[in-house]
Amino acid sequence: MIHLTNDSIQKNSVDYGKYEKGNKIDYLKFQDYLDRNHKDVDVCFTRDVMPQIKRLTSDCFRAVAHEIDPNRRQNTFEIFGLDFMLDENFNLYLIEVNTNPVLDMSNPVMHNLVPAMLNNALRVVVDPLFMPAEHVKAHAYDGCELHKFELVFDEALDTEQSPYLN
Repeated sequence: MIHLTNDSIQKNSVDYGKYEKGNKIDYLKFQDYLDRNHKDVDVCFTRDVMPQIKRLTSDCFRAVAHEIDPNRRQNTFEIFGLDFMLDENFNLYLIEVNTNPVLDMSNPVMHNLVPAMLNNALRVVVDPLFMPAEHVKAHAYDGCELHKFELVFDEALDTEQSPYLN
């Protein structure tokens, strides 16, 4: 139970919510945990863990780029949920990719994260269809400074069939 972030299983544990509501914490609280409990190791979430998340995410989509929407339908998008786990040396492992991630807002972390993620996803996908490009770019992150999107995989640049790769 302590290694799972699957609420449908965890909620049956007597310790569910014992340390934080919904067994979830944000990046800042996780960094605080690292600072308090791993003083002997200089580990910074944004410097040491986040680059691993970006690399594994990019590798994941690079591996299946030609399988996702092989018909290349226009004006469609999908939201994936990637689950990661850290080992005792702060090496990150991709556990699974969910095609139907839970988007509930039953705890403070998800209450902040889900609406911002959905808002940004819609801005990336829908706004360019209805607004001039300069307007889309100008308001892309209004009010969402904490949850910016960052491109970690671009099919046009990051696949073998890309004209940009040799």
